[in-house]
Amino acid sequence: MKHKNKKTLLAVIILLAVLAAGMAGTGCGAPEQEREKQLQAGAQSIPDSIWEDQTFAYFQENPVNNGEPVELTMWVNEDWKESYSYLIEQYRKYRPNVEIKLTCFPWKSYWIKLRLAMENGNGPDIFHMHNGYGKDFKEYMSALPAEIFGEDGMEKAISQPPGIHIDGELYFVGLGSATGGIFYNKQMWRNAGLTEDDIPLTWDELKQTAGKLTEYDASGNIIVDGFNFNGETQSLLFAMQAQKGMSVFSQDGQQFRLNNPENMENLDYINSLCNEERVCRTFEAPANELLGTGEAAMIYGWSWVANYLEQNYPEVEYGFFRTPSWEENVPPAYDYNNYESSFALNRQAGQEKQEAAVDLLLFYLCNDDVLIRTARQAQIVPAKESLLRQHMEELGDVIRIQSSYIDRTAFKGVVPEAVYAYLTPLMNQELWEQGNDRKAMLENLDNEVSRILKSYQFEPQLIHYEYYEEFTRQNQ
Repeated sequence: MKHKNKKTLLAVIILLAVLAAGMAGTGCGAPEQEREKQLQAGAQSIPDSIWEDQTFAYFQENPVNNGEPVELTMWVNEDWKESYSYLIEQYRKYRPNVEIKLTCFPWKSYWIKLRLAMENGNGPDIFHMHNGYGKDFKEYMSALPAEIFGEDGMEKAISQPPGIHIDGELYFVGLGSATGGIFYNKQMWRNAGLTEDDIPLTWDELKQTAGKLTEYDASGNIIVDGFNFNGETQSLLFAMQAQKGMSVFSQDGQQFRLNNPENMENLDYINSLCNEERVCRTFEAPANELLGTGEAAMIYGWSWVANYLEQNYPEVEYGFFRTPSWEENVPPAYDYNNYESSFALNRQAGQEKQEAAVDLLLFYLCNDDVLIRTARQAQIVPAKESLLRQHMEELGDVIRIQSSYIDRTAFKGVVPEAVYAYLTPLMNQELWEQGNDRKAMLENLDNEVSRILKSYQFEPQLIHYEYYEEFTRQNQ
């Protein structure tokens, strides 16, 4: 599929997308109808088979930037270094003329450095994006061409989560979803005489199992928590509330609601684990760290814990199972989920860089090997469903187990990072301090988070959840 034009049709697509977005163009002056015809022709030049063709025929037959050298600068947070390095390595096999300079920063400093660079006009050509920052960085991102990445193209092979479009445009691609569950130390499990048949399905069963796993010193102090949730209190409460058919957000997205009878019951249960049952400690290190150091036998955590353990405590033999529920019957949702995203394009980058960046994103989404690396790194259930059918063994146990119940987890919507920044210290410490009025705290918390939601114009997405009716029915 070779092109005779000086630029490939892909370049035409990007150039026209740039012009349509009001960016600086080349002054071609083509009438609107003619531009639309060219867009359609360009989209048709990318075959439907591209998303599954592991021979990469398209990339062999269609040079980017006419084969001339082009350089891209790329920023990512360091958690994604491994998968992006692998992507660049594989891409170079087909695009030796494209040089990609990768720079990594720690998560906490990444977003500050990225914003400052963008504001000063010297930001990277492409940069890893997280949905929580999508609206904040919208003015710096170039929309992806809908003719390639829309519902008639990529989205037929890689389904996108609700609410990923910002003002009707797609700026980055959802790569897959993750959710919460229970990680446990397999050796401690065996030492307690437990087998896989003892995996708790309900919270009452988890309480009993935690009692068998908790260890105490001679003075009766806990030295190994049977179950711990430190650092994940808010996610745990969100999950418990969802299981009762109660959303943490009002239908219009304007109200936050943790202060309700159902959630007070959830808090009572958690409080009983730490006080009456004495199987957990609230003022210790984060749960994932306790599991790694052997000071917790079971923890609640999201799937990223798997990579944390493998990178920091490779000697720990861990297992993973579904978040328990209040009853053995299937609840409205076992938990919530969230998705990981691809990189985005700097709208200030030149046309040749835009062409190469889109070509790199195409290659990323087409290459199963690269996507498997990404899924394993982030421990996400891939959005590209063919990976689940053809590569489940390569994806590993945590992804396999998540995939068994991910359809019974709900996506809340893109919650502003400011919400979590406010919630985290309250949930992880103040809520558990002796003498605090939990009801009053939750009431104040609801009011403050509601204010944040309004200021960010939060758009809830629970209505798109397949089992949404089970939420609304129990909320009446």
